[in-house]
Amino acid sequence: LLSATLPRTLDKITLEGTDASLAEPSLARAGGERWLGFHAGTRRGGQLTIVPVDDKLNRAGRSYEVSGANDEIYESLVFGLSEGRLLAVMLRSTKDSGAELVSQVLSCSVRT
Repeated sequence: LLSATLPRTLDKITLEGTDASLAEPSLARAGGERWLGFHAGTRRGGQLTIVPVDDKLNRAGRSYEVSGANDEIYESLVFGLSEGRLLAVMLRSTKDSGAELVSQVLSCSVRT
């Protein structure tokens, strides 16, 4: 049920157990599960990480690193697909190459 007004303030998203900046957040639904994608680390240089969340955006399981440890992710979005899968699209740069557009289909399950 949607209300006619927006809230006066927005709560800052915090996930216990992550030391991430939570830059570039993106929310997707895969099946009955919600997934929050974010850059763990600096805004334009962190790893793309996904974590399952509940309807109040509280952590509902363990997080997963989508990008490699040497990747710098500039932009990213996460989209829900059928059969419990996610599509992660990101603009990344590695130490060995320039910027490139990368997409990955992820099979997801919540694990604690």
